[in-house]
Amino acid sequence: MIYQNSNTSTQSALDFLGGTDKAVEQFVIQLSPAYQRPKLSMLLDQIEGGTVKKMTNRQFTIFRQDNDYPNMTIASRISQGANLKLVATDSSFAAIAKGNAVYAASGAIGKVVDKDNGYIVVSFVSNPNGNTSFVSADFAANEEAIDGGDIGNIQDRQSKETIFSLPDPYLNIIGTINATAQITFEDVNTKTYITNIDGQSYYATQKEVQTLERLMQQWVKRQLSDTPASFNSNEPIGASLVNQAKSMGGTYVPLGATSAFSASTYKNIFREYISKGGFTSNEVIGWCGADYMANFQDTFEDLHIKFVGVNNTVGGQSVKGIDFREYAYAGLSIKLMHDPIMDNAKMWGTASNGHSKRSNSCVFMNTSPAKNENGGVSPFACSYYFGETADIVSTVVEGMIGSNGKYVSKGSNGKKAFTREFTYDKQEVFMNPRGILLHGTF
Repeated sequence: MIYQNSNTSTQSALDFLGGTDKAVEQFVIQLSPAYQRPKLSMLLDQIEGGTVKKMTNRQFTIFRQDNDYPNMTIASRISQGANLKLVATDSSFAAIAKGNAVYAASGAIGKVVDKDNGYIVVSFVSNPNGNTSFVSADFAANEEAIDGGDIGNIQDRQSKETIFSLPDPYLNIIGTINATAQITFEDVNTKTYITNIDGQSYYATQKEVQTLERLMQQWVKRQLSDTPASFNSNEPIGASLVNQAKSMGGTYVPLGATSAFSASTYKNIFREYISKGGFTSNEVIGWCGADYMANFQDTFEDLHIKFVGVNNTVGGQSVKGIDFREYAYAGLSIKLMHDPIMDNAKMWGTASNGHSKRSNSCVFMNTSPAKNENGGVSPFACSYYFGETADIVSTVVEGMIGSNGKYVSKGSNGKKAFTREFTYDKQEVFMNPRGILLHGTF
């Protein structure tokens, strides 16, 4: 123990803190008010509801089911008497069962009478235009043949071919990030005292606080940059949230750091986003920088954007302490939140206008639960961790002194100091990257 004065015993704030993200970041904010905790971190902290998954191996697989409605793009069509042989652009396509109806862009309906991997043969069924056979406009090259389901025979029912689609597997890995604060004899005896809500005083040195602050900011930088997975056995790095969206089926629309966008361009982007079928609810959260928020408001100044406030419902769960602006378009409820972390030019680089290169960017996230491989559902984002805990671990390595400032009889080295070591083995995961839209510079 260290005695502050009058024999009042105190201990290091880090010794009682615990290493949860929330606790650490709130602690850092108390001692370093300039520290910016990402709004996305605050949101996931509440949305996940403590949804963490302990892994027994650093490498893990996430299975994500695409919009798997059978739809074949036609490379070519070949006449076979009254029938048509439709060759698919995907030579392995076999998702439309024999006996099913297929719809052409022209409105014509055919029936699958033969098939193999990469092609189907269809006979004529009907056409709303009154045609009694196929014409050149039916099932043309580069158009789509869309499954219409079984044409059942009421006199001779047959067992149907089973069509089963497997989800796409995506590999990721849990990396590690570390930091060290070396505390000298002088540091530990020149302390900052914090009065906790229980009235007791705790000390923390500026070196410890700054080390924690930088660790968390470096973690944010890694997670929100386009960081691909590295499966190096000694130095693994997990695929970042941004990289998951870009490489696992999400929508990425580049926008220059100083560019504006028109209402029509924005609406087309959202129509593309919606058409992917990557989500099932109508709630979308937009997490953006100041320039993007201003761009958005300037573009839609004639439309109604309302301030929602700090008490909201996101993904069916109560979220407090985050300001949202809400906008409705194409059946979606779009809730925008500005995050100053996006405006940090030191972290993201400086654009030609002197602003952060990330300030004119936004991450849109659909908050509907995602199906998992066991048939259950998970929140749209979860935390995967390796080892004993999902928290930041803090350990003291003693030299000639311990963390209480006193000399020790056995230390690991002869330095008149000790080190505070931090380590973190955790990976944030978008459970359905197809529900993510990146608009900006990522």
